[in-house]
Amino acid sequence: MGKVVVALSRCGDGKKVQYERSVKRIGGTVLGRAAKTKGSIDDIKKTWGKVTHCVQWRRGEFTFQDLICAVMGKWVVNLSWLEDSLRKMYFVGEEGYGTQAEGKLAEGSGLWITPRFYDRERDSEKNAWKIKILFTLAGGDPQVSYKSATHILLST
Repeated sequence: MGKVVVALSRCGDGKKVQYERSVKRIGGTVLGRAAKTKGSIDDIKKTWGKVTHCVQWRRGEFTFQDLICAVMGKWVVNLSWLEDSLRKMYFVGEEGYGTQAEGKLAEGSGLWITPRFYDRERDSEKNAWKIKILFTLAGGDPQVSYKSATHILLST
């Protein structure tokens, strides 16, 4: 296994410091606390492109950071992976601890978000921005017109 860069998702500050030290002790690094999930797509790619593993604090609860890692083809693993790695003093294999997407999930796809989505949904601007970011990171084009879209996001 090459250089391991871990992102700790939803990890409490007290535990985070402890895990950061432990990860460094076995040769990995932890993505900084000020990791960008805002800004341009290039900012996000630059920051999150370094990550190799995103550790989910709560199994089955995906944060925006977890989703960024997932669509970028990073390992999204549960906390047991990190704890087992720290117990053995080396990074263990990921199989059985999580999942990794292969390839670009939205390659060749286009997304159109209907104007009604913005009118109806609470926090719609923020949510639409997140959807566009994820779709772009997954290889899709979120800026297409409704005529050329392969996916349409609407609100009822």
